[in-house]
Amino acid sequence: MKILVTGATGFIGSHVTDALVQQGHDVSLCVRNAEQARRRWPRAETVTVDFSSVHSVADWLPHLTDVDVVINAVGIIRESVLQRYQALHTDAP
Repeated sequence: MKILVTGATGFIGSHVTDALVQQGHDVSLCVRNAEQARRRWPRAETVTVDFSSVHSVADWLPHLTDVDVVINAVGIIRESVLQRYQALHTDAP
């Protein structure tokens, strides 16, 4: 099964991704820092995504090819100038 995990390098996403990899799933990762993800999960397909600016179906379609399941683990605890709750928790998903 091919599973797309967004926010895979975060606290929740990293635990979810570890479990999926251990279970032998084919994971595809959308993360802010692709290099960090590649070091931790070298076999995973990894792509850098700016979640604060991907708000349309067209933005996500290229990442969904052959994907069976999407797990959205993107989240922030506090806002910053570049990361807003509305953009990350509502608009991107």
